[in-house]
Amino acid sequence: MMERTGVEPVEAVRKAGGMAMAQARNTCLDCLSHRECRNWLQNTEGLQFPPDFCPNADFFHACVRRSPWAEGEVSNDGCDDLVR
Repeated sequence: MMERTGVEPVEAVRKAGGMAMAQARNTCLDCLSHRECRNWLQNTEGLQFPPDFCPNADFFHACVRRSPWAEGEVSNDGCDDLVR
């Protein structure tokens, strides 16, 4: 999902000292939308906006280095705010 949504893993891991990525990983492991996710991944190509059903969509969107959905840079500052 991170690859498909344009997240650079090294950048995501650096956020909040790794806590934001750890939280996203745990959210993914506990996700109830795994079938929807698998179908989405199998049926999409290239960079995509994170799907609404994904509980990590905000994290992925905030952590892309360069948004594939809008012109200009996307701030990575929002990743830190996602750690609760």
